[in-house]
Amino acid sequence: MAKLDDLLVVLEEEVHSFSSSVAELKTFAEELKEPQLQRELQRIRILIEDKQEQQNRRLEREFQEIRELKQKLQKSQLIPRWIIILYGLVLVLCLLFFIVGLVI
Repeated sequence: MAKLDDLLVVLEEEVHSFSSSVAELKTFAEELKEPQLQRELQRIRILIEDKQEQQNRRLEREFQEIRELKQKLQKSQLIPRWIIILYGLVLVLCLLFFIVGLVI
């Protein structure tokens, strides 16, 4: 019986705590419905949307700049191809002249 009484006391405390929490939520919900608070919330939403728009535009500009930079980097090389081909041809010619000189 003592355990049942203890459980009832705990249950009663929980119900009282729950009812006080519900009352607090009701007052909070009523405060949210006040016109002044609604205007403030609307202003905050507008500010957030503006900032988000600005951030999206800035990000798009940065992405475009990165794309352009990537294209420029792909086009430019450390050593142009024509120099590599010319160097290879000179090397092959020198090697041929060296081999021909050894044979003769």
